[in-house]
Amino acid sequence: YCEIYFPREQMQKLAYKGFQGAPTHTALSSGGRRKVHTTFPDGTEVIEEYEIKNLELQIRRVKLPKELGKTEWVYEVGEPASNFNPENDLLAPAVNNPTFVRKDTHKEFQWRIRNLQWPEDVYQISIDHEKQDIVVRTTIKKYYKRFGVPDMARAGLVLEEPPLSWVYKNKTLIISYKKPHSIMEAETKKRLEIYEEMKKGGSEEGNVDCKQQQLFSYYQ
Repeated sequence: YCEIYFPREQMQKLAYKGFQGAPTHTALSSGGRRKVHTTFPDGTEVIEEYEIKNLELQIRRVKLPKELGKTEWVYEVGEPASNFNPENDLLAPAVNNPTFVRKDTHKEFQWRIRNLQWPEDVYQISIDHEKQDIVVRTTIKKYYKRFGVPDMARAGLVLEEPPLSWVYKNKTLIISYKKPHSIMEAETKKRLEIYEEMKKGGSEEGNVDCKQQQLFSYYQ
């Protein structure tokens, strides 16, 4: 089973573009989430969704300007909601196929590959230093995948082996990469800005008046 999460050319453009220029933001609270829509001068759009109670990032999707590629949204974090309709769709997606999703923690980038049926000792996770990808393969040649970390590329940081780790349990491969301090600082600053904006706006969803240290102490 071989899977590439993004088309290769599109992934490279997304990863190394850098989101240049002063952006504009719009934000609203809905369904227990703070949704932030950011537009950059070149037309790049970023939509992020944070849980209001703890400001954990649930979704980040990006759309490149037309001159840089296709215009569909690409998910960096999270995944699109399933649109499968059993009454209208002739074929259901195979439930046993491996599924890939990124869901970060406060201190780590993290990816989960579910429905991997092979034993733990067949998995090999490494870094392709030339292409700056994390590569997943099996010794029995049943599964292969490579993916980049756009956050690292935009910050001009290279992937290294020491921060990389993985575990396999319940047919799920969990791959983690410790976030550099500079990225954690930038994420903390962004969450603080969202927090302060919600306080000013008097959002009625979630406990947005909790103490700042409760929201940000895990970065220290």
